[in-house]
Amino acid sequence: MLNPLSQVQLETLTLWYLVQHSLSSFYKIHSHYPQLSEALRSNQFPTWQALGIHKNHIQRAQQFYSAAEQQHFQKILDCLTQHCDFICLANEPDYPAQLLPYSDRPPILFGQGQSFNLSQPQIAIVGSRKASQHGLQLSYDFAYYLADKGFFVTSGLAQGIDQAAHHAGLKHQRTIAVMATGIEQTYPSQHLQLRQQIVEHGGCVITEFLPFTKPLQHNFPRRNRIVSGLSLGVLVAEAALESGSLITAKLAADQG
Repeated sequence: MLNPLSQVQLETLTLWYLVQHSLSSFYKIHSHYPQLSEALRSNQFPTWQALGIHKNHIQRAQQFYSAAEQQHFQKILDCLTQHCDFICLANEPDYPAQLLPYSDRPPILFGQGQSFNLSQPQIAIVGSRKASQHGLQLSYDFAYYLADKGFFVTSGLAQGIDQAAHHAGLKHQRTIAVMATGIEQTYPSQHLQLRQQIVEHGGCVITEFLPFTKPLQHNFPRRNRIVSGLSLGVLVAEAALESGSLITAKLAADQG
């Protein structure tokens, strides 16, 4: 059950909504204003413009207090109340410290399950959605061994390698899924049971995306920076040369 949102959480959520997940716009505004409440005032839009904020974001902010926009935003809040166990901001104790060094860290995480597990030692296992039987077995065996040794196995809830890794991590109640959709959705939909098992058996499921965010293609490579950023290392179990898994491997290398 989600605790009532603090004022700062609500303000952060509002700005995240207005900039529609744009990290650059969010951090430009956030670093300019000591108090986010100041940034959200209607007389601040010329400052937003001077900061180089995209006109679409400014337009959305100008329309934010219209009845239709307020109604839509309330639906988002209601959805979070219904589907989230926790929301954490980058300056809150539950936020995973291992993401803090990165300039592209998500400013807000929406999650189900045990939030404190996000700070536990993790190894990411990623790979092909259409994996061979050998690849699937490899992913499962590594995940089983690592979870048995006390690591949480972190992956993206996708078919193939991710799925095998999560199932093995579940055997020791140590797996974390990072999604590329809103918290109320499961993609692919056939992994709903897997997702529920992760939440019920000591793991957690997180996303940086607001409710009603569809599984858009560009959100998958984007969420991979969270998968790798949370983890001490990334294991690519099996992947094509031009694949999202290798994006994750490159992100891991960039992140050190």
